[in-house]
Amino acid sequence: MIMDGLVLIASELNEYIRNRVDLSTENHVFLSSIVDGTGNNQSAKDAITITLTSVEEECTNKVQRFNRVQHDSAYTYSEPELSLNLFIIVSVRPEKNSDGTDKYIDALSLLSMAAHFFQSNRRFDQSKIQNPKVSDDLRRVIVELRSVGFESQSYIWGIHGGQYLPSLLYKVSVIRIHEDTATKEVPVVETVEVNADRGGL
Repeated sequence: MIMDGLVLIASELNEYIRNRVDLSTENHVFLSSIVDGTGNNQSAKDAITITLTSVEEECTNKVQRFNRVQHDSAYTYSEPELSLNLFIIVSVRPEKNSDGTDKYIDALSLLSMAAHFFQSNRRFDQSKIQNPKVSDDLRRVIVELRSVGFESQSYIWGIHGGQYLPSLLYKVSVIRIHEDTATKEVPVVETVEVNADRGGL
């Protein structure tokens, strides 16, 4: 479900960018790390890269009880749903001009489009989730811009290669994961036997 949430966001943003930049180019948005294990650049140039930087469990409205479903003469119980928050970096690596300078303004323009898109599309529910690459089990995705101080920003980019790129940080919630595997089965109580010899009522 983590992948489904990221694919949904990337696909919707990509279509938005294509309609405003270049319909002849299929992909303007990529899911990718910013650098590889040896520190080499991984993100595409003159395109938007979405990178997962952290995952946490959403505990605010956490459901503690089991899910119970009745099947004929028994109840089946399964673990409650798991809600996650994904923290993503939306960044742009500027391409080089012929004179060797960065296309910095173009990078900022792409980043501004991404900001506009998420500002007007903060919530994705079942009515918007029609992507064949996304599971039907994905129920809802909410995107929220997050602000971080210089120290936090320095730490985040330190773990992503150390070279800052024009970027935005978003919190993506709530991704709901529910495994339908039953953890136990309990028969339904249909009758109550009373035994007077043993002190029953």
